[in-house]
Amino acid sequence: MSKTVFILGAGASISHSKGNFPSYNDFFSKARTLNLINDKNSGEVLKKYEGLREYILKLMKIDILSKKSEIDIERLMTFIDIEIENTDNRELYQIYKKRLLEIIILLFEKLSKHFKVKRGDYNNFVLVKFQKWTI
Repeated sequence: MSKTVFILGAGASISHSKGNFPSYNDFFSKARTLNLINDKNSGEVLKKYEGLREYILKLMKIDILSKKSEIDIERLMTFIDIEIENTDNRELYQIYKKRLLEIIILLFEKLSKHFKVKRGDYNNFVLVKFQKWTI
């Protein structure tokens, strides 16, 4: 069964989480801080994210491990989707897209444990069971 990931405006996520969720350009710095994309001891990027790191560095001249890694994930996802549509190397860019979605999901999963979820309109639209997501 496939799953759909909705990324609502960052303002909705930030407001709903009382500031725990990142803004659209703060995902990689939060992921780095939580050691989701890097080894906790060495600080080096995890092997499965090396290709995505190199792609972003080449495309945007920004290192995902930098403390100032303000990367607009919406813009990045758009670039990856364009590459998937327009290149002969679709499989590579599909892997990058998969890795980016994985980072987003892992980050939301980790950060959502830090606040109590209230019932409301937001929750009626977004009911998340991270354990059942397949990447």
